[in-house]
Amino acid sequence: MARGAGPVAEVSLTGAELSRKHFLIAFSLATSLFFLWGFSYGLIDTMNKHFQNVFGITRTESTFLQVAYFGAYLFFSPCAALFMKRFGYKRGIYLGLSLYALGAVMFWPCAVNETYAGFVACTFVTGCGLSCLEVAANSYVTVLGNPKYSALRVTLAQGFNGVGTVSAPAIGSKYFFHSEFSKDLSTVQWVYLAVSLFAVVLIILFRFAYLPEIKEELPQGEDDKVNWANFFRQYKLLFGFLTQFCYTGAQVGVASLAVNFFTEQKGAETSDSQGSLLLSLSQMTFTIGRFVSVPLLVFL
Repeated sequence: MARGAGPVAEVSLTGAELSRKHFLIAFSLATSLFFLWGFSYGLIDTMNKHFQNVFGITRTESTFLQVAYFGAYLFFSPCAALFMKRFGYKRGIYLGLSLYALGAVMFWPCAVNETYAGFVACTFVTGCGLSCLEVAANSYVTVLGNPKYSALRVTLAQGFNGVGTVSAPAIGSKYFFHSEFSKDLSTVQWVYLAVSLFAVVLIILFRFAYLPEIKEELPQGEDDKVNWANFFRQYKLLFGFLTQFCYTGAQVGVASLAVNFFTEQKGAETSDSQGSLLLSLSQMTFTIGRFVSVPLLVFL
């Protein structure tokens, strides 16, 4: 079958065997996934305050969205890793995008029926999809090319995660907190319908693009079986896990109630829309730091 006439046959390569053209295609598509889950996470941080306004729930109750989202990561990430070990990165991406599109489109009936529990359940489904995408994309970008520059590639791709966290609160400022929509869920319906359609478009692009299945290059004489005794001696890995846990906890704890923080300052008279925009600007400084750090990794 000629290329472009239908789905491209899967090819198994090592990252170093990719041509520059094929590397750029694969890297660009994988990077779009980083933007997707950053955007999704940014929307959830914005909806905390919006759902407090619409449903009359407390700040603590609104954080059930984060519990569902990151609880899905804890639950589904090991399942995603096992799935991709058996079926490969591309099928893992299809699975993640499908779950994400399903969870996002189900926001529509939840908005129509005005059920907060339904939103929490849908957030769990989207979280399962995004955890699968994060396992796939981080791993895929790491092995996609020269191992020497793996950290640089991952950091660059993760910068677009930040672009998503900047974009989502800016959209929320205009469509969730505008006086016309502040007590309305109709904009939530349309935003998540658009997100679901975007995920479907990505599935199509991944299906028809030249995206080779990358083989991980193991050191000579090693296999991919887990030696648990040696695993728990990998102290840098374990301390990295602890660092990531603390970093993510701090980030989520701050961002999830940032709009509340901005709007509840005495004498500030900051509207919810302005608070959401301030969250976007805060995430922008964080994102700039990510991109600035990329060239530094060449020398580290």
